Amino acid sequence: MSHIPSCLILNASNEFLCVRKWRKAMNLLHKTYLPEDIANDPSIPKYVKDQRRRPKMEVLAWYDETIGVRSATVIHRIPAVMRLTYWTKTRKNLSNRLNAPSLRNVLVRDEFMCQYCGVHIGMRSGTRDHVIPRSKGGLDVIENVVAACKRCNSTKDNLSLRDFEEKFGFTLKKKPVPLSEEEKIMAALKGFKAKEKTVWVKCLEENNIELW
Repeated sequence: MSHIPSCLILNASNEFLCVRKWRKAMNLLHKTYLPEDIANDPSIPKYVKDQRRRPKMEVLAWYDETIGVRSATVIHRIPAVMRLTYWTKTRKNLSNRLNAPSLRNVLVRDEFMCQYCGVHIGMRSGTRDHVIPRSKGGLDVIENVVAACKRCNSTKDNLSLRDFEEKFGFTLKKKPVPLSEEEKIMAALKGFKAKEKTVWVKCLEENNIELW
């Protein structure tokens, strides 16, 4: 297999944590943990604590591919999505960051197209534009930000959408909305293979999981 797919790792709360290469993911399958209430109880003997250890991860989805390890007679399935069986605190609030009206997020949602003139744009040629200008009370949220080429952004300036349409004839291609689960994955995990993301999205949909 030329490319061995990676594994999406979720917190027990279904929050996105990270993506791990297949070797690390396979190692996590054999990890265990001891619940804090048991680990911190001095009255419980060590041999009892060892017996009460639980699996660290649960597998929500597998890839169709298998891989031989050490010898052709040892074949392993590759986990696609795994979830911690206990909640762990994260350092960053991923929910806020991945729902933010960042340039990457709005470009992915708007299919790398200026929402006024329709020209194709990228990270270097594209900008964010507030449909309702900040100077007129518009909020810096994903529902008020669209992808725009530099010319349209400069031309619109602080005009309202109605004034911009009447003066220059441009209309908004589509109303800005929050990112879908697939778009969040595309924005957050840009660079991963389409096959990996397809399996991840299918798993999330089947389990009614919203990452952020």
